Amino acid sequence: MRYTPLDLLGGSNVDDNVAWSREDTINYIPQKASSSGARTEHEFRDAPGLKPFVMGPTGAGPVRGSHDCEGKHFVVMGSTFYQITTAGVAIPIGTIPGTQRVNIAHNQIVGGNEVIITTGTPNGYVYNTVTQVFGRITDPGYPGGGSVDYIDTYLVSVEPYGRYWFWSDQANATSYNTLNRTEAESDPDSIVGLAVNSFEVVVFGQNTVEFFYNAGGINGSTFRSKKVMNNHGCAARDSIVKLDNSLFWLGVDGILYRLNGYQAQPISSPQFTQRIAGLNWAKAFAFAYEDQGHVIYYITFPDGQTFGYDVTTGLTVRRESYGLNRWRLNTLTKVGRNWIGGDFQSGRLYTLDWNYPMEGEGTPLVRERVTGNVANNQNKIEVPLVELLFQTGTPEVEPVMFVEQP
Repeated sequence: MRYTPLDLLGGSNVDDNVAWSREDTINYIPQKASSSGARTEHEFRDAPGLKPFVMGPTGAGPVRGSHDCEGKHFVVMGSTFYQITTAGVAIPIGTIPGTQRVNIAHNQIVGGNEVIITTGTPNGYVYNTVTQVFGRITDPGYPGGGSVDYIDTYLVSVEPYGRYWFWSDQANATSYNTLNRTEAESDPDSIVGLAVNSFEVVVFGQNTVEFFYNAGGINGSTFRSKKVMNNHGCAARDSIVKLDNSLFWLGVDGILYRLNGYQAQPISSPQFTQRIAGLNWAKAFAFAYEDQGHVIYYITFPDGQTFGYDVTTGLTVRRESYGLNRWRLNTLTKVGRNWIGGDFQSGRLYTLDWNYPMEGEGTPLVRERVTGNVANNQNKIEVPLVELLFQTGTPEVEPVMFVEQP
């Protein structure tokens, strides 16, 4: 008997009608052979585990935000803003009240940077890496901020209620002019978020996406609309992510989009929209992951699941932590050559490690594949022998401890 390969690989594509399509992939990353020398055309790689890096103080958490500022790693863990050293030492900087997710960006000043933390409330905070001064923004021209990003020496942000977006003074995260703000012009919908892409400020409304450029004016005319828009608005502020020289987001219609020029290119299937129906889309958040040839947009619905769209294969798979429906990461940030994730339940930080087979200490990383439906027009199917090829390894476990420098 001559054996014939049976294709068991694929993504996550569960339809409401499971008799038609029910394939699912959890904690694997499919990849295609780059040459004809491989044993098979496709393989499943074990998705990287979560190797313990920093274990926060007892009762701390969750990790509300994370940011790389030119090699300096900053996180908001619980109500404390920390700088994390490469040795895993957490240096407390200041207090940021609340439990909500935060957005972090930075500018450049003489000798260093200003790191801004926005909370989606009237309160925003700035840390000066030169003077090491941390404090709340007290300028009366600052209305608070949601999304925040950097362009041409300015920090741009969205007013907490989505009425307009605004920008700081040049190279000054604590100084604002009430004239330096503008509304979206193409449609009177509320602004959800923004991001900078290709030297343009991309403003995401509930129903539209509009593009602005630096026109070089003053007193409210620094940025002007390009009079270009598309009609695929954003459902979740924190779903907007820079990845692969583009922007990705969750559309108000439940479809994942990628910015292609000025157009919204759908990247998700109808089955994805079916699976998130009934979830709280506004609370969804996403982050990017680019490593070892994989370029992945991960989006998590806190009341649902975590999905990862891989640009390199066009497949969507899932990440899931033991005992949960979703992946436990609340943040994921590249610092140096490492990808560091923050826990949504506690003040724990992990490095994503392809050779680490668990999530944290002693927590199993369970992988699962539900194959696609196999049919033969109602005829009998015989599979006399199945051979599955796996590469096995030895678990690596290292004790960790939280080190906080006063």
